Amino acid sequence: MRKVLTIFAYAVAALLLFFAAAVFAFYHMIQVGELRRYLVGEFEARSGLKLEIGASEVELGRVLGVSFNDFALKSADGGMTVVAAPKILIRVALLPLFQRRLVFYSVHLDRPRAEIVRDEHGKIPWIDLVSNLPLRRETDGFALDLRELIIDGGEILFADRSTGGEPVETRFQAMRLALHRLRGEGLREALKGFSSDIPSGPGLDFDFKTVVRRGERQADVAVEGRSFFADENLDAGRARVDAYISSTASPAAFLWEVAGRPAAETPPRGALSYRLHLQGTAERGARVSGEVHFTGLEADLPDLFPAAAALGNGRLDVVADWNPQLVRFERLDLHSNRLEFSARGSVAALQSPDPRVSLRVTTPFLPFTVARAFLPTRLLQSPRLEYLAAGFDRGEIRVASAELSGSFSDLRPFAQGGKDDSLAFTAELRNAGGEWAGERPLA
Repeated sequence: MRKVLTIFAYAVAALLLFFAAAVFAFYHMIQVGELRRYLVGEFEARSGLKLEIGASEVELGRVLGVSFNDFALKSADGGMTVVAAPKILIRVALLPLFQRRLVFYSVHLDRPRAEIVRDEHGKIPWIDLVSNLPLRRETDGFALDLRELIIDGGEILFADRSTGGEPVETRFQAMRLALHRLRGEGLREALKGFSSDIPSGPGLDFDFKTVVRRGERQADVAVEGRSFFADENLDAGRARVDAYISSTASPAAFLWEVAGRPAAETPPRGALSYRLHLQGTAERGARVSGEVHFTGLEADLPDLFPAAAALGNGRLDVVADWNPQLVRFERLDLHSNRLEFSARGSVAALQSPDPRVSLRVTTPFLPFTVARAFLPTRLLQSPRLEYLAAGFDRGEIRVASAELSGSFSDLRPFAQGGKDDSLAFTAELRNAGGEWAGERPLA
């Protein structure tokens, strides 16, 4: 037993000596300024941006690292601060220190702030500059092998100047981002899910949370999942994404505004929460599925309905396949305390000047007094139909089938009150009746 304890004591002593030597070697590199020169020179040469870092110190804990105060990333001329943080921590691999090589594999930004601008031409120069940063790069004595990026308490101000008027500002607050590069066994296991077209680029695990604010409205957003790049070029458009996008509280008016819909005197009311599953690529297409829950949802749509359309409380189930040319709704089912329907269909030729829509809608039996509020009499341009629907005060109606088919140009005469055969529907009435002024009651 004594011999075992002696061997154990020698092993612990050797480990402590090893660790002390590594720390000393690392500290020496910092003192002679090699680390600062590499960070500044490499970053500026690769990105075209200007990097400023303040005082540094060695940090010991579960891992070895160096932290810098007053981190700032600026434009090449130094006139605009792109990212600034009071502290940045860079983690360092231990073994290469004995070969006087410095390998950083993790970056942790504390409370960073960024300002991103979309210019008048719709371009975002900040993204072009940052996208040039490599995940892996080696030079004499140094190596960048970025495996982890952590952001705590970040904030981004996004200013959109492409609208032509005053810049539209959106703030991303209380940001938390964790990026982990998949390696070794974890990467091999993840790639087993690909039956063909296996990506050769790096894979990333990501977890992102933030609160998005525009004006007086705000919503929380969370995105978590994995992304696999097709090759080492890190082309985001070709990256395979498997992610969940969710929110626990998003005002309908906020989503309406962020989606770029025209301003209205009375924006939609109510709140939504959602969880959507996204699988695919931006270049080839993706599959979207999930649920959207809503409470107190209603909107004024005077071009469709004579009164506000109130959906109340309920949920929307969606399964859709998207690519640059086509959106196909495999499932679009709405269930609320006021309305229920099921829709299937597609919108094709999305990139053409005249897309084509094909949609089929069915409903269960609904109270006539509720269903008539969702009859688009303003779109149908039929005062007689509006008068007839208003007279029903009892009974139920079911839309057995309503089909809308045609290109957008084919639908314009229909929306303007002209004759058109792009809409066909079959409805069933049950125990229906009512009164119409100047006519006998119907039972």
